[in-house]
Amino acid sequence: MSVWTGDSIAIPCTYHQDYINHVKYWCKGHSWNTCSYVVRTDHPNSSGKTSISDAINLRTFTMAMKSLEQSDCDIYWCVVEKNGPDEWIELFKLVITVLLLTKRRLALREVVFLHQYQLFKRSLLYKPQHRLPSPSSTTHTMEPSDKWERTLFYLPKTVNAVLFFLCTIMAVVKFRTNRLR
Repeated sequence: MSVWTGDSIAIPCTYHQDYINHVKYWCKGHSWNTCSYVVRTDHPNSSGKTSISDAINLRTFTMAMKSLEQSDCDIYWCVVEKNGPDEWIELFKLVITVLLLTKRRLALREVVFLHQYQLFKRSLLYKPQHRLPSPSSTTHTMEPSDKWERTLFYLPKTVNAVLFFLCTIMAVVKFRTNRLR
């Protein structure tokens, strides 16, 4: 799912009922056990940019981020604090990419892609339902140059995929022919 730079996102994370009274938090960094806190349920308004809420009856806590920018690009962890080592529930990777919209305008736009990677440590955890806001309320019409750019972008990839498929078929046929001899 994609979100335009400057927009907001809300990412829910569902947890097991055993963790209802535990502190939940979001942190960012390459490893969940060394990541830095973004926001915690025991300090819900950590900054003006992020917030967190815990809907205990739904067993879901939600982190919201607004005014997304390139510096927000990182790996985010959904974590439950426990007695002993904390337990991470999900991993989200937030990537910011720069796209060239049209050659005529030569405008650069930043787009935020949110990729959710479901990595569960316990089998009793539930997969959350994500509802992210639409990229913006404005409609984007595609100009002819945009269509050609997209076509030229995907054409080499498609040709390579077809060639790979044909080579694989030829290798299988040759292998079977040699095996029958």
